[in-house]
Amino acid sequence: MFIGIGVSVLVLGGFIGLMMSGGDEEPQVTQDTSKIAPAPSSGGDGGMDGPGAGEVALPPGLESASMDGAPKALVEPKPPVEIPDTPDGTITAVMNALADGNPRGPWDMLPTSYQSKINSLVNEYADVVDPVMWDKGFSVANRIANVLRDKQEFLFGNQMVAMQMANNPQAEEIKKAYPRVVGLLNTILSSDITSREKLKSLDVGDYLGTTGAQLIEDVAALAALSPTNTFAKGLDSLREVSVKVLKSEGDTATVEIGMPGQTNKVESMKQVEGRWIPSDMAEEWEEDIKKARAALEQMKANQQQVGMQAQMMIGMVEGVIAQFENANTQQDFDMALQGVMGMAMGAMQGGGPGSGGMQGGPSPGFGQPPGMKQDGQFPPAPGGTPPPMKR
Repeated sequence: MFIGIGVSVLVLGGFIGLMMSGGDEEPQVTQDTSKIAPAPSSGGDGGMDGPGAGEVALPPGLESASMDGAPKALVEPKPPVEIPDTPDGTITAVMNALADGNPRGPWDMLPTSYQSKINSLVNEYADVVDPVMWDKGFSVANRIANVLRDKQEFLFGNQMVAMQMANNPQAEEIKKAYPRVVGLLNTILSSDITSREKLKSLDVGDYLGTTGAQLIEDVAALAALSPTNTFAKGLDSLREVSVKVLKSEGDTATVEIGMPGQTNKVESMKQVEGRWIPSDMAEEWEEDIKKARAALEQMKANQQQVGMQAQMMIGMVEGVIAQFENANTQQDFDMALQGVMGMAMGAMQGGGPGSGGMQGGPSPGFGQPPGMKQDGQFPPAPGGTPPPMKR
C-alpha cells in the first residue's frame, strides 16, 4: 500500500545518506544463479549539467531522461531468454542475459507452472489491496519525485546540507548524480505497478523485460559517472562465470559455479517441467506458495483497519509535501525540511502515532510532525495552504 511512498523515501534516503558521508558505494554483483544486486555508484568530475570534458559519456538517449527526471520509454522490451535443457547451460544463459542488461533470465528459467502461480499471486494481490490507497500512494510518490526534481536548488542550498557537502570530497559527483537518481525513481513511478488495474493483469516476465531493463540502464547511466564504473565491470564479469556439471542422474544434478577471484560454489539442481532450478527452490516451492496465499487472506481480514491507518498516514504526508511544493524561497524550503527531520527524529526515538517522541524532549512522534495542531491539521505553509490531514 505504501510501496510508492516507500520507493521514494528509500531512493531519496539512500542518496542523502551518500551526501552526508564521504564513502564510495560500489555496485555489488553476487554469485547467486538467479539475481544480481547492484548498488549505484557515483564519481567523476563536473557539476549538475552533465559530463564534462574527459568524462565517461552516458549511453545514447539516457542523459535527457536522467537530467530532467521525466519518465520516458528509452529501452526496447527485452525478449524472453532462451534457456537450454541442461543445468550448466541454464546458469550460463541466465548470467549472459543479465550481462546484456536483460533481467528476464531468472524468470525465464522458471517452470511454466511457477511463472503462472507467481503471476496469479501478483494479480490477486491487486484485488486485495485497497483500490484507493494503492493508486493514491503512488500519486503521492510522484509528487515527492516532482519535488525532488523541481526543488533540487533549495535542497543543495540548505545550510545543513551545504555544510555536509563542503566536507564531502565527492560533493561535485553527488550533485551530478542527483538528477539521474530522480530519473531512476521516475522509471519506477511510471511503470505498470503504480496502477492497481494494470497490476491485476501484470505479467512479471514482461515487467522485467521493460521496466526491469530500464532500471538496469538507469543504474548503468549513474555508474557511468564513476571513472572506475565497477557496475559495468561487474556485469561483464558475469560472462566469465564457469559452470561444471559434477554429477547428473535423472532429474537431479550437482554443478560447480566459479567466478574469477571468488571461491567456487557447489549447487544442487533439479529438473522441473523441463527447467533446471535450484533444488531448494523445488523442495520449498509449494510451502512458499501456501504461505503467500495465507498472507493474502490475512490482508483481506485486515483490509478495513489498514485502510483507515493508510488514509491517516497519506493525509499527513500530503500535508508535508504541500509545504515543499509551495516553497518558493530557500527559507520556505528549510522550514519544511526542518519539520520532516523532526518527524524522522521522533520516529527513530521510538515515537509512534500520537506519541511524544523522545523522552524528556519536545520533539513530536512520527504521528504528529512539528507544527501540527491538536486537531490534526497543519498551519498554512509559506506560499499556500496544504490540505488538512484526513482521519
